[in-house]
Amino acid sequence: MISDYSSTLLWEAAHRSVSLDMLKLLLEAGSNVNYQGPKENTLLIEAVCAGNAAHVQQLVEWKADVKCRNDNGDTALSLAASQHSLDMVRILIEAKAPMNT
Repeated sequence: MISDYSSTLLWEAAHRSVSLDMLKLLLEAGSNVNYQGPKENTLLIEAVCAGNAAHVQQLVEWKADVKCRNDNGDTALSLAASQHSLDMVRILIEAKAPMNT
């Protein structure tokens, strides 16, 4: 069972610019890829907010839920589009993120 501490580490890995290897290690150790933190932001939403396309790709590959919304009703795709991030929008659309956000 993964502790709250490892969820916090995973949160920091998604939110900050840490290595993909660290993010992958935490996911391989069994951390919840759909963990939601403050304001119901998912790890995927946090990676988008941080502008980290590589982390977005990694989380999508680990089957992060691309349909989740935070407490503002935002999805990862809506936030990526608002940032005009073509790379992240493309990753999320290819992962079947709903476009009616």
